[in-house]
Amino acid sequence: FAIPWADATRLARVIGIVPGQIVTESLTALPALADGRVGADPARDLAKIAVLERHLGTGRIGLGLAQGFGLRAGALASTIAHDAHNLVVVGMSDTDIRVAAERLAELGGGICVVAAGKVTAELALPIAGLLADAPLADVIASSRACVASRSWAAWAWLNSLCRRAISASVTSSWLPRPWRRRARALWKQRPACATASSPSGLPRRSCT
Repeated sequence: FAIPWADATRLARVIGIVPGQIVTESLTALPALADGRVGADPARDLAKIAVLERHLGTGRIGLGLAQGFGLRAGALASTIAHDAHNLVVVGMSDTDIRVAAERLAELGGGICVVAAGKVTAELALPIAGLLADAPLADVIASSRACVASRSWAAWAWLNSLCRRAISASVTSSWLPRPWRRRARALWKQRPACATASSPSGLPRRSCT
């Protein structure tokens, strides 16, 4: 999961989390460097992100930086990653990222929380990495344990107004989606619309 970086003055592209949204921003920042490699930077809320191809055994891994998770330590991995549902990991150290990815490989998919090199909670989803085969009560208990453990590992809610509805794990599942920036651009260019009543009495929107 190392990202070599020779030029300390070179900006890195960063995925910017938009609070309460599945779309993201395209940001840039000077990366934190150690021994010529990019590292996470808790002070600037910069986490490392890795996307591992898990369907064809190609060994391909995409690496980058993400900002806006509020993470201070640990790592979170998930195979719920729309649309390709590859394995996505966000973390603050390569060790925790590796432990989280390896554990999900052992489980056959799911959600995993790691802190200080140890798995603190997990939800196994062995059916295509998306569905559980355990009793409902066990799935609920594992899911709640992931939420509690994630809080302990300093995973912050993305926005105070929606922290009861959207968690870091849900947001990370949308980061690999390719149309997120295009969707945001289209939303900014949306036409002006007005609502009026149709002959049937139902509301009708007209856009210019």
